[in-house]
Amino acid sequence: MHQPRLSPLFYALLLVLFTAQCAKPRTELVVTVRTDLPWGPGQELQALTLTVRRGGPTGVVRFGQTSALGRGQGWQLPLAFGLSPADDTDLTPLWIEAFGCAAPDASACTADRAVVVQRALVTYRPDQIAYADLWLTRACAGVTCGAASRCAPTTGLCEPAALADREVR
Repeated sequence: MHQPRLSPLFYALLLVLFTAQCAKPRTELVVTVRTDLPWGPGQELQALTLTVRRGGPTGVVRFGQTSALGRGQGWQLPLAFGLSPADDTDLTPLWIEAFGCAAPDASACTADRAVVVQRALVTYRPDQIAYADLWLTRACAGVTCGAASRCAPTTGLCEPAALADREVR
């Protein structure tokens, strides 16, 4: 079984966040995407689509990217990225989706073709750096949940995506 290692980019991001935290209180959400499934060329997960929207599943797209997974050719897992509000007063909840796909063609990595899907509706914590984890787990592989739901990483059962906000650290 493939044991994921934290990438140097992850450590660099944490260093920047901790350094910035010393200067003044900051409102930011750091999202990590991890998996216990084998990933990379020829593995169970070969592409990843990440989308961040404001407010909910149909909100304005704030970030969206699809990439192949693999060392030297695409994203590596675990992946971490930081999101700051557009301004200090706009703390609109974020709808975050991650689709892990078996095909190496990144453009074909959509919700209906995904091996595993994870969703979260999370809110910023004013003047805090909060951490939200998206787990693409074996328990959720092949589980289809409604558009406003997510697969609970520990049970593999569908639940409201808003429950992910309770897990933000």
